[in-house]
Amino acid sequence: MPQGDKVSKTGARVSYLRGVLDGQKLSQDERLELVLSTFVDVSDKLLEVLAEVREEQAEIRRLLQALRTDEVGAARTEPVPPLSCPQCGQRLAIGPELLEQGPVELTCPECHLTIEIV
Repeated sequence: MPQGDKVSKTGARVSYLRGVLDGQKLSQDERLELVLSTFVDVSDKLLEVLAEVREEQAEIRRLLQALRTDEVGAARTEPVPPLSCPQCGQRLAIGPELLEQGPVELTCPECHLTIEIV
């Protein structure tokens, strides 16, 4: 059951208790017994909801960490396609860290042509 439903039910119980306490002619002992028993029930329900919320938060943290790890791993292991100079065909070496910075200018060591890699 979604937490919203559980919270609504718990709120309804508290409202019911208020109505009973306001509308009934109860002795002090009866009122105290009713308040304490309802308080214990409501507290138990709230603790259950909080435990579920904590579990869901922990799962969200695990998923986010896994996504971050996958993204970092993919960025490290993603191969850089081989590049060649369009003028002379010389193979050009470029590391993945340079490509992550944005547009890069390379100069061919053979013909000295400047190439912009986006």
